[in-house]
Amino acid sequence: RVWVSIASINQSVKMKTGEQNDIEIIDVDTPAAATKKRKSKKRKLDANDNDAKPASQNSPPSSLLNNHPHSQLPSFLSEAFSELYAQDGLVVLGRGLGWLSLLAAFVRYYGDPECNGVEDDDEDDSVAEATHASASLPPPKYPGDDDMECKVQHAPTKKQPKKPPLIFVLNLRDNERQVLFSTLSSWGCPPDQLPTLITNEAGQSEERAVKYARGGVFVITSRILIVDLLNGTANAKAIDGMLVAHAENVDETSTEAFILRIFRSQKYFMENSSSSAGCGSQNNHGFIKAFTDNATSLVAGFAKTEKILKALQVPKIYLFPRFHSAVAEELE
Repeated sequence: RVWVSIASINQSVKMKTGEQNDIEIIDVDTPAAATKKRKSKKRKLDANDNDAKPASQNSPPSSLLNNHPHSQLPSFLSEAFSELYAQDGLVVLGRGLGWLSLLAAFVRYYGDPECNGVEDDDEDDSVAEATHASASLPPPKYPGDDDMECKVQHAPTKKQPKKPPLIFVLNLRDNERQVLFSTLSSWGCPPDQLPTLITNEAGQSEERAVKYARGGVFVITSRILIVDLLNGTANAKAIDGMLVAHAENVDETSTEAFILRIFRSQKYFMENSSSSAGCGSQNNHGFIKAFTDNATSLVAGFAKTEKILKALQVPKIYLFPRFHSAVAEELE
C-alpha cells in the first residue's frame, strides 16, 4: 500500500497547473479549512473596499446626492449637476432638455442652510470677544466649584443657526421666474428657503442691504445688481456665487459681464488685502455657474464660445447634446 498525503497531492497539482493558479486541495471537514475560507473571503472584501475608496473621493457629498431634488432629475441632468458643482463652467444643453430644472436644483441646494449655511461672523466675533475678556480674569473659587466645572464642561452647547449663503440669479425672464418658483414649490421647498425676487418694486437700497445681509438666493435684475455693487449696497466679499441664465447673451459689453468682472475683482482684492493684513484669508473668490440651451448661438461668430467663456470668467464648458450617451439612454 502507498499512502498519499494531502500535502503531496497539493504539491503535484501545483506542479502540473502552475503556481500562478494557486490551486489548493484541503479537507473541507476540518476547522482549519473553514477558517481559511473565512480569511480568504475577508481578504476579497478588503480588496474590493480598497478599490472602491478612490472613486468615492471625487464624488459629491452624500447630502448632495440623496437629500436634494437633483437626485430625482433625469440621469443626464444629475450628471451635469455633479460636474458643474465640482468646477465652475458653462453648461450647454440641447434644446428642450430642461436647463431651467437644472438651475432650480442649484437654487434649491444653495438655499438650504443645513448643507450650505455659514456661521454668522458677527455673532462669532462677539462670542469670541466675550470669551477672551472673561478668560483674562481668573474667576474666584468657592467650595464645590470642582463639581460645577465638571457639569459645565459636559453641558451641551447650543448650536447657532446657520445663515444661508448669498447667491444671485441673473438674466431670467419673467415667465422663467414664474416657472422657477412653481418648480421649487412642487419639490416641497419650504417658503423661507424660496428665492427672493428683487425688481424695481423691491424698495430702497437700504431695504435691499438688510435683505442681502440675511443671506439666501436672490433672483435679481442686472440693472439693480450693478447699481448695488457700485454703491456698496451689495458687499462683494459677502457674495458666495452667481448663477447666470441665457449665457449665450453674455459678451464683453453686456451688463452681466460687467457684474461678473466687478464681483470677481472686488472679491479677489478684498481677499488679498485680508491675507496681507494677516487676517487669514480662505482664498474664496466665489463661484460662477452659467446655463444655456442655445448651442447654435455659441458658434455664430468668430471664436464666440471663447469670448463668452472669457466674459463669464469660467474655465470650462460642459456639453450635453441629444446624442450624448447619458441623454440618449434617458430618452430611449
